[in-house]
Amino acid sequence: MNFFRSTTARLALTVSLAFLVGFALLGGTVYAAVSALLLRDAREAIVVDADGLRDVFEDGGTPQLLLTLRDRIAHPDDPNATYALQVNGRMLVGDLPRGAMPANDGWRESPDHDGTRVLVARRTLAPGVTLVTGLRLRSESGFLDLMARTT
Repeated sequence: MNFFRSTTARLALTVSLAFLVGFALLGGTVYAAVSALLLRDAREAIVVDADGLRDVFEDGGTPQLLLTLRDRIAHPDDPNATYALQVNGRMLVGDLPRGAMPANDGWRESPDHDGTRVLVARRTLAPGVTLVTGLRLRSESGFLDLMARTT
């Protein structure tokens, strides 16, 4: 192969590989940054939703929170939102995917029945009263899949 013995050919190959590696690193960095940004935005939306529901609980107690959650589940403004309310360990209402309930207060990410990522936050509102709010990350996952295919 006389082609690779040429200095010009080796230089062209080296420059091409350097651009390819640089492009791959840039694409990976952008993907990671966008993924982190989307996850942060989802967490913020979940916290805002949970804060509003905490206010409902503080104003009307468990009965009012239960009515609000039943209404949100039956008539969702956001079809990707998911909720659960437990009182003394008993689930009163909820549409969480199987396995999405965190064991303790805090965050949990798990797959939905169709493989969609679900991010949920568990919060104790009062002794024995646990609220879980979350989002199915369909649009975030779709956008990241699109980015992965185009980079």
